[in-house]
Amino acid sequence: MYKIVHIIVGLNSGGAEIMLSRFVIGSENVENIIISLTTLGPIGDNLKKKSFRVYSLNINIFNFFYKIFYLIKLIKKINPDVVQTWMYHSDFIGGLAAKIAGVKKIFWNIRNTEIPQKAFSRTGFIIRICALLSAYIPNKIICCAFSALDKHSALGYSRSKMVVIPNGYQKTYGEKFNKRHEVRKKLGLSSDVLVIGVVGRYDFLKGYDILISAASLFSKSYQGDFLFVCVGRHIDQNNTELMELLNCIGLKNNFLLMGEISNVEEIYSAMDFHCLPSRSEGFPNVVAEAMLCRLPCVVTDVGDASRIIGKTGIVVESKNVESLATGLLSMSEFSFEKRKELGVLARNQILENYEIGKIISQYMSIYEIKVEYIS
Repeated sequence: MYKIVHIIVGLNSGGAEIMLSRFVIGSENVENIIISLTTLGPIGDNLKKKSFRVYSLNINIFNFFYKIFYLIKLIKKINPDVVQTWMYHSDFIGGLAAKIAGVKKIFWNIRNTEIPQKAFSRTGFIIRICALLSAYIPNKIICCAFSALDKHSALGYSRSKMVVIPNGYQKTYGEKFNKRHEVRKKLGLSSDVLVIGVVGRYDFLKGYDILISAASLFSKSYQGDFLFVCVGRHIDQNNTELMELLNCIGLKNNFLLMGEISNVEEIYSAMDFHCLPSRSEGFPNVVAEAMLCRLPCVVTDVGDASRIIGKTGIVVESKNVESLATGLLSMSEFSFEKRKELGVLARNQILENYEIGKIISQYMSIYEIKVEYIS
């Protein structure tokens, strides 16, 4: 049986971590071993419960060199056919360790378009080093989005080694999209209020300030009750910066801030459509997940967002308040039946292009491993 070692910074809930989990759970006829450079995290715990081999190295500044030697030794002991690293620090540390351990097939994974924490930061420095090493360490560099490929190629990554394999999604996600009235009742919402969903952590790149300004313009034209239901880390009333933005436009009662929750799939049921107001994205998971829940989307033209939604939603100019407000208004003016029709097309769009089994098959093709997959 083929052995694939996955090396990742940590296994808390995040886009790369969730994609890794989908990959290993959906793979068949290969043995997946996961190495976290830091802690186990909830995703690591879940994978261990499913009987996967998961190692957590708990690397810190005091044990760094000892743990690197341990990582090299561990890779040699496992003797994998493939080492797949996930994200910049893993690409650098895991890639070098695998190379020293004598692994012949090493693959990096790039998950971002913009550089986190800006160019002049520790992560920015790691990215520059990875660009220099990209011609020598990995066999291929897998990007989750075409925008990520273009950005990193411009930063000096070896263009000839770069390929795009998008995120994959389980077809079971969103299947039980039949709780609209039940969830709205739980949230205290009437059946006729227009609910616009926004899912994403509080971060400058996520564009909540743009969203709130656009909501102010939207409110002057929309002739009915509406509510923005916002879900994500630090999206709550304890966020003084966010609350100040809402108070400035006088629409605090038109925003329901739910914070980080585990049942996002259920909350999608209450929404009429989803909005992505981001300044920058690579491959926005929330858009694909909303589409799987049969929600049409209004998205800013960032990363691969327009490619993901195809003709099932509305694309607006990024960083443009007026453009976003117009997009929200256009979608709100569609009839319920029209949005429902777009939602069905949206789900089909994801299943046809981003179903996890098809994505795993693309990875295996790059690895030159000939096995079947589980959808």
